[in-house]
Amino acid sequence: MRTHRKPGALHERRCRGVHRESSPTRPGCVVAPSDRRRSFKPHGVARVRQPIRDRESRLWRARYVDLDGAVRQAGRFERKGDAVAHTATLVSELNRTGPGRSRVPTLVAFLDEWTERFPRHPRTQATNLERIRRYVLPHLATAGEVPLDELRRGDLRDVQDALLRQRLAKTTIDGAFSALSAVLGDAVDVELIDANPAARLRVRAGDPRLAPLRGQVQRRAVPPAEIHAFMAEVPGDYRAVCWAPALTGCRPGELFAMNSDALDLDRELIYLHQTVDRYGHLMNGLKGTHHVPEREKRGRWTLCPRALLALHGGSISGLSTVLFPSPRGKLWSIRNFYRSVWTPAQERAGVAFTLYDLRHTFASRLLAAGIPAIEVSAWMGHSIRAGGQDITNTTTRVYAHATGEYRAQALAELSALVSQGSAPADRSSA
Repeated sequence: MRTHRKPGALHERRCRGVHRESSPTRPGCVVAPSDRRRSFKPHGVARVRQPIRDRESRLWRARYVDLDGAVRQAGRFERKGDAVAHTATLVSELNRTGPGRSRVPTLVAFLDEWTERFPRHPRTQATNLERIRRYVLPHLATAGEVPLDELRRGDLRDVQDALLRQRLAKTTIDGAFSALSAVLGDAVDVELIDANPAARLRVRAGDPRLAPLRGQVQRRAVPPAEIHAFMAEVPGDYRAVCWAPALTGCRPGELFAMNSDALDLDRELIYLHQTVDRYGHLMNGLKGTHHVPEREKRGRWTLCPRALLALHGGSISGLSTVLFPSPRGKLWSIRNFYRSVWTPAQERAGVAFTLYDLRHTFASRLLAAGIPAIEVSAWMGHSIRAGGQDITNTTTRVYAHATGEYRAQALAELSALVSQGSAPADRSSA
């Protein structure tokens, strides 16, 4: 069935957005929204508007917002890209020479007011500002004294090249530009700039300027005196978690997932079967066993000396809680733990080692105390049955298993590390 439309309906649809009102200067004249914007408060900054295509001529009409806040045209072009380029050049010139020029702050000035104008978590703001001031500003041609609307992606590419020449890691460089992109994204929101030049600016994974010769991180066994100097600077509430890798041999991800319900207080053992990822999310399984659903098959038992439980303090029997939670009672992310606890204590003590170095220390001290490698490897979560240069016989590769008979000697060695530092334990009872 055919529907009848009111006369003039098609004309109204084609002219939507155009209001039939009388202009104060031209009675009876049609006033478009672009003309009505003149009554708005001037912004003082020219901005680019997207071009629109004329229906009759099929040409692209370049548009921009002038210093008074009114939308104006800047010519007609056959290609949309030419219209955008012409408008961008015109707007840049207006902002450079017009009275609104002073309204566009420099990058340094915007950083000073950014924390107040765009409130976020203080730690997020501090991290972003530190990255920008440490990695980006020193390599800009004007040291950040360039207006935001004159900051170009080519300038940031030059900064990226300078950082790559310094042989910095990809994650470090990408983190710096991610912080800058967050700041410039706020500048886009308040219409100080039209586009974010740092958006999605990343180092390509196959970039030849990345340092391929840095090699693997060199681990070491930390001397007891150095460990005790560090622990003296750690706040009392965090000494247990800092000691744990040296006394249990756990990995950092396993450390922050330790749970009190997995403790065997009588045998001084703890069962590890979960890990925490880099963001502080709990995952079932250890390295290589995340696919195993059964709890008793995906983990391992390792040593947990009474000295560590004494450092922990409080009652941990009968509870089902994380042994080492964050101050807010949540799971630590490794990065936040380093930033909040580990690194400040290292700077005060003047030492340099990592959580993983303490895991190496655990193995080194037990092997030096005469504990068989097969026993140590079981506590570490390793297997020596895969063969190797020093393991060539079938008996060692296939039939050797940990018996646990050296547990008391190993616990004595670890307790001596905590209580006496460099004093050796009594190793006569092997």
